[in-house]
Parts: sequence; structure tokens; C-alpha cells
Amino acid sequence: MKKITLFFASMLLVGLTAMYAQSQDTTSTQGSKRKSSTEAPSQDRQADQSKNYTKDMTVIQSSDIPANLRTTLQGSTYKGWENGTIYRSKNNDGYAVEIKDGGKTKVYRFDANGKPQQ
Repeated sequence: MKKITLFFASMLLVGLTAMYAQSQDTTSTQGSKRKSSTEAPSQDRQADQSKNYTKDMTVIQSSDIPANLRTTLQGSTYKGWENGTIYRSKNNDGYAVEIKDGGKTKVYRFDANGKPQQ
């Protein structure tokens, strides 16, 4: 009798565990999407995730950077921008600066006035 009771108790435990595992939603990625849309304006971004940020942009020389953007880039946050790649949007409404630091690439976006974008 003990064996039968133990068998049913263990089957009940296995059944409850299986039921609980099936009720968990592991396919939702909305939390990570929501996080990226509320990031700080100049937070680090991995360039190797997607090259879409350069889709409608052209590479420019550091000498072609407007003064207001140059002033913003002088901050310690953007250390190394002089050796980075600077992009300007084709309709001149924004800039992107790609800074390589060792194996990591950081991308910062700015509006036409040189202010960090959100």
C-alpha cells in the first residue's frame, strides 16, 4: 500500500511540475525591446548587432563636423572620437559616431544641432 501511495504522490508531483513549466511564457521578448527604446540618449550600443543605423548616412571627415557637434564630442564620454567613423544623414538632420575601443564598438547618435539623441 505504501508503494502505491508513493507512486501516486510522485506522479502528482511530476504532473504539477509539467503543468507549471507549460504555463511559463519564455518566448516573450517585449521586455528587451522595451528596454532598448527607453535607453539613455548616449548609451553604448553594439555596432555588430545591426548596421541599419548607417542605412541613410554617408561617411564624413572629422574636418566636416559642425562646431556644435565638435563641442559635444569634446566630453569624456566620447573619448577617442577623433579616430572613429563619423556619419551624417543624407538629409542633414543627424549624425552618428562610431568609436572602436579594443574589441568593442560604441555608436552615439546626435541631432543636427549636435545634441545626443534619445
